[in-house]
Amino acid sequence: MKLLHYIPSLNSTDPSVIALLKTIVEQAKSNRVYVATLTATKLSNPLRGVVIYRLRKRENRYINLISLQSRYLQVLYSVMPDIVHVHGCWSYVGSKICHWSKNRNFDVVISPHGQLNQEVVNDKFWSKRLPAILLYQRKQIKRANALFSSTEKETKALKKLGWNRRIEMPVLTDEISIDDVSESERGSTAQTSLYQKVTDSTYYQKMHEHEKAAFCALLHTGLADEDETRLLDAQSILNLRNLSVPSWRRIFLLATDQDVLSLIETGITRMQLNAPNIDTDAIDRYGSKNDEGTTPLSSRQLFTSSKKSQKQLATISNKDFRAIYIMLENIKALIRSGRLRVRHLCDYYQLIRSVDIDEDALLKTMKSVENDRFMGRIHQIMNEMLYLEPGFMPVAAIDDRGTEKIRKKITQFLSL
Repeated sequence: MKLLHYIPSLNSTDPSVIALLKTIVEQAKSNRVYVATLTATKLSNPLRGVVIYRLRKRENRYINLISLQSRYLQVLYSVMPDIVHVHGCWSYVGSKICHWSKNRNFDVVISPHGQLNQEVVNDKFWSKRLPAILLYQRKQIKRANALFSSTEKETKALKKLGWNRRIEMPVLTDEISIDDVSESERGSTAQTSLYQKVTDSTYYQKMHEHEKAAFCALLHTGLADEDETRLLDAQSILNLRNLSVPSWRRIFLLATDQDVLSLIETGITRMQLNAPNIDTDAIDRYGSKNDEGTTPLSSRQLFTSSKKSQKQLATISNKDFRAIYIMLENIKALIRSGRLRVRHLCDYYQLIRSVDIDEDALLKTMKSVENDRFMGRIHQIMNEMLYLEPGFMPVAAIDDRGTEKIRKKITQFLSL
């Protein structure tokens, strides 16, 4: 794992900095560790296995954010870390480091080191702390993937603030002794496990295009009829057979969160792939914000209480047309509430592939209830994600601005 620590100042006379560096050196024994800093005095002991980057070429009381951003992004993209670990609070530069990293889909964790304890926040609150909170500090903490606390007292203070609920305590003691190597080893090991937890919680942002394509291909295979002999093209099959273990891990995590693991496993069996055995339930990670989306997509009952939807439904007499309309309205409701999952699209996919209907009559009915364009947009999304063939589309696919809005929302739901 690659780790990039941001420490504002490396001061060899500060015991807390020395203790922190001792933990970082321990991390370097099993990880590739880098440190970015604004200033650094000559350290009494070299940091074995740790590469240090200075973000400023010369000392100056003023900080040029434009040149600093350029320098930091050079470091960020040369290192390409799995985790950016920002140390300390109340620093505008630290908040910008977090901002620049998060905007480029890098995971960020923050160690406040007691600087968000109540007595610190209260000190010069009106003149110093409140302006910083309003300008950047609260936003910085909220955007972090996790907060690393060093004491029980700090954990309680962070929970009381309520800015970020993902609070972990990797260091098990109130203070790391400089001479106590075992404590720094324990802190390093605990932090590394928490880094993995953060990484496993943000797997979708790290998925490559070929992994997303493999996920869609396996879904299509799992949903296909058993008598279908030609499921995928040669390129898709080659992609599936060349997946690495980390790629399979991300695919299984996505399948678990989207409630389609059984379909993925069916696809693996049909393609006779040698996939690794990964127990996603045993992987420690943060819960998805989309956990409420497990309700099956109903074809009998509307999720919404809209009088307009109820009135439109009453005008449809055909049983299959009613089922399709209800599912489409439920998909709309799930998109609005942010609870749509791939499982719901699969439910609709199975319905429209199984019913034998008069497509011209269905199109006329959907137009009468103003649902034909939304139906075409959903068919376009399903063509991209589930490989729905045009022959099974009662309404032709539509790719317009409305489709792009739905596509972006689905991508947001997948990355929650």
